[in-house]
Amino acid sequence: GYAEVKLDPRQRAGILTRAALLSVKARPHESDPIHRGLFVRQRMLCDVLPPPPPGLAIVPPDPDPDLTTRERFAAHSDVDGCRSCHALIDPPGFALETFDPIGNWRGHYRASGKVTEIDSSGKFGDAEFRDVIGFKQELLKREDQFARGLLEKLFLHALGIGRILLFQGEKSSRFGSGGWMGSKKRGQDDPPGGNRILSAPSRPL
Repeated sequence: GYAEVKLDPRQRAGILTRAALLSVKARPHESDPIHRGLFVRQRMLCDVLPPPPPGLAIVPPDPDPDLTTRERFAAHSDVDGCRSCHALIDPPGFALETFDPIGNWRGHYRASGKVTEIDSSGKFGDAEFRDVIGFKQELLKREDQFARGLLEKLFLHALGIGRILLFQGEKSSRFGSGGWMGSKKRGQDDPPGGNRILSAPSRPL
């Protein structure tokens, strides 16, 4: 039968550390720091990353029992066409390396009889973190960015169109802190006067 299991609330807090999400953003036999990092950047924070350079072969690194997952995937950072984007994608993904392919908490890699401690440290913006707990603390400091991204996703879903742009006079921006989202957080009902909602080229949710 089933038995209740108590989990460390620091390790399991919020949707980002749920096994269902972590397993979806993983490969069948190993974790996937790239897709986990992309989820944080593109889906949670709504960062817009440039596409890979034309002709670049995007393939996961081959398994290597002598290298950790982090060491294998970090090799992308040595490629000129990949370095700038992976500097943004990799830190959130590596922070989640303490979760295995099905979302179990782990402190070590175990392969071919070799046990290696997981390094989930990194740099997020200007802040450094030691592990996923520290990373989540830094992520919480981006509440406004997350709220803007969430509002944009809700509009995209409700209206069935591409990216949303708010125009006020000659100035345009994605849901900025001084735009509609900012007024709703302050408890005001109406968007600033003169704003128009337009759709831009679509990108997937």
